[in-house]
Amino acid sequence: MAKKKRVLFFSGGEIDKDGQMHQWTVTKWSQLFTAIQRNAPEDNNVTHRGREYIATPHTSKSGEPYFRVTVARYKADWPDVETKDHAAPLSVKEYACVFPVPGYSYIAVFKSSAGPAVGALEALINSILETALTEGEFELQPVLRRNAKERLEESVGVSRITVRYLGSGLSGGFDEYESGSKIDRAVKGTLGIEGLSDADYSVSLDISLKRPKAVGPAQDALGKELRKLLKDVDPQNNGVIDKLQASVLHEKDDSKLQSEPIDFIRDRITETVEFGEDDDSLLTDSDIEAGVAKAIKAFKETIRNS
Repeated sequence: MAKKKRVLFFSGGEIDKDGQMHQWTVTKWSQLFTAIQRNAPEDNNVTHRGREYIATPHTSKSGEPYFRVTVARYKADWPDVETKDHAAPLSVKEYACVFPVPGYSYIAVFKSSAGPAVGALEALINSILETALTEGEFELQPVLRRNAKERLEESVGVSRITVRYLGSGLSGGFDEYESGSKIDRAVKGTLGIEGLSDADYSVSLDISLKRPKAVGPAQDALGKELRKLLKDVDPQNNGVIDKLQASVLHEKDDSKLQSEPIDFIRDRITETVEFGEDDDSLLTDSDIEAGVAKAIKAFKETIRNS
């Protein structure tokens, strides 16, 4: 029986000095895929949080360029293998395959169970296109359903964040998925509680501003934290965050603020499709290409109807 796997979808852009996002066009994404195809191998790698990530170019059977980002698993996961780092066989590497979505300014990402986190992909892209980034640092953003995306983009601040972390994810390599949010760092402190690592537990955190009357630094700060947390929300793939909700603020016609809730687990667009033919076999390049092609087809239908 074929495996059912999830494919993630992202937009991306450059953040300028004022914190404004300049979204990448199809042309800019093409520039990235072309650079990786043409670069010397040593120019397609980056060290992020002490681990080396390497991008290797591929071309699908349909002629579309894509790339695979690999990182060696932690040595504790393969103690009997003599080689180390990127001399290790593919069976002891984690990976993320990054595909363009033809005709759209999005990418599709298919990851192994502990594949490279969003922060690692961002670091790699920033390194590869460093001289071509005209506005600022590159960032990825998950694709949201149209209604949720518009409500977030049109908001003037955030008044509440509710997030839940699964204990199994926290104790199973939380560093790999840390988004850079101060909320992440606060929750990480629970790992020091004796006995929790062997227990079935979760950590919930709720930050709420009391009756916000006007937009100010607090609402702006919560907005920035929310956008960092959004990057790695995918409970099926990384098992760290399984709940993320927020109340965003909009100005009404009379200049009063109105709060609206958004559920980012429910409103994030991902597609789950079948890959390969056997639950026990490793996925081949052809399996991945075919699976992602099915996911992209489903994604295009979803965004047309969202």
